[in-house]
Amino acid sequence: MYYDFHAHFNSLDPDQIDVFAKTCEKNQTRAVMSAGSNDKLSANWEEILKYCRKYPDWMLPGAKIKLWNTPP
Repeated sequence: MYYDFHAHFNSLDPDQIDVFAKTCEKNQTRAVMSAGSNDKLSANWEEILKYCRKYPDWMLPGAKIKLWNTPP
């Protein structure tokens, strides 16, 4: 099993996302999905979570923690 620790959707087309999930399965790779900026091609967090729930074996939601701006 492999992990891609920083992946983005290049498309919000459900068929393309299904192909991405199948590619992850074929390569035995779990993708940690990150939301993009607010452009139309990037998934927002709600979309990330939707697809991570649909493909839990191959997609994991990533988290952004601003370590330098967050006190311990």
